[in-house]
Amino acid sequence: MTKDVELIARILMDDDQQAFEALVQGHQSRLRAFFRKMCGGDEMLADDLAQETFLKAYRGIKNYQGQAQFVTWLFAIAKNVFYEHIRRSEAFTDMAEENEAGAESQQDLKMDMAKCMLKLEPQERMVLTLSYMEGLSQTEVAELMSIPLGTVKTQALRAKEKLKTLLTENAR
Repeated sequence: MTKDVELIARILMDDDQQAFEALVQGHQSRLRAFFRKMCGGDEMLADDLAQETFLKAYRGIKNYQGQAQFVTWLFAIAKNVFYEHIRRSEAFTDMAEENEAGAESQQDLKMDMAKCMLKLEPQERMVLTLSYMEGLSQTEVAELMSIPLGTVKTQALRAKEKLKTLLTENAR
């Protein structure tokens, strides 16, 4: 994206705060949506993680080398922020239990999908979210996650099968 390149240049050359705000505005919806999917719809947590991601991006913008699109670099930071969150809290265990307790009263497929996604391993959830919900190619996902392309393909296939099984069991 030419616009991103221009904004990054302004940030690096002039420490232009408005340019960074423009980058945030251009990518915040997609990043927040990504985190909502990864966090089972928890908007407050998604917003917190997105804010943390943008803060880390701002602090590390000098490390952006332009070899990948800015959004790919941003999602690499988001991936790390998400995994840090999992390591430092038990929130996902708590959320899964909360969602399970309320599942009988919720017939909404979207809620069922979010609940089932939380039952996947974090890396499987990441592969599915980046590939199918964020529209990144499996090659981009492999690069972003620093894992082989074959691993991405295998995890995507296994995760889809697990998700299918979980959704089927949930529908009973």
